[in-house]
Amino acid sequence: MRNAGLAVAFGAALMSACGGQDMPAKQLAESEAAIRAAEERNARAVPRAALHLTLAKEQMENAQKLIKRNEYERAHNLLARAQADAELALALAQSDDASRKAAQAVDKIEKLKQSTPNTSNTQTTPAPN
Repeated sequence: MRNAGLAVAFGAALMSACGGQDMPAKQLAESEAAIRAAEERNARAVPRAALHLTLAKEQMENAQKLIKRNEYERAHNLLARAQADAELALALAQSDDASRKAAQAVDKIEKLKQSTPNTSNTQTTPAPN
């Protein structure tokens, strides 16, 4: 009888460790939002960002298949990876955009320097006292 009680306790512990996780609805929504944000920031146009966006979408699809099979723990892990890849894609797209804008600003400064006469060599007459 004592062994039967131990077996039940062990089985319950094993079930809670392996299959006791709820459907990862919050993680699913957060991953979808991260993918949408990366797409809205045009991550597809930046090669490194596009790679991570593609990975995020693939992981999302695989996680949805796992959810249909009630494999919530594995789905949760894939969704966390999908969210991380989507957030990385967004950051890479933002970084590329900032670099492009900085380069444009430097170009404008250089053009302004070239079009402005050099006044550093001209002498100014001191004002009378």
